[in-house]
Amino acid sequence: MILLSLEELLATPTQKLKKTERLKAFLLNFKGEFTCKDYLNFFPDLSPATASRDLKNGVNLGLIEK
Repeated sequence: MILLSLEELLATPTQKLKKTERLKAFLLNFKGEFTCKDYLNFFPDLSPATASRDLKNGVNLGLIEK
């Protein structure tokens, strides 16, 4: 069972999300007010600098309010 699960996981192509795609995915799953820390918890592989840039981009695009 574990072997089958691992084979399925490895067969699934991994895809990196672009900054706007990341923000949209976060907003679909997170309602209400949030912090940069919430964003980092949702995307644990991001650096704090990348998270800040993503959020700043979201403000500039009008996707979120500061």
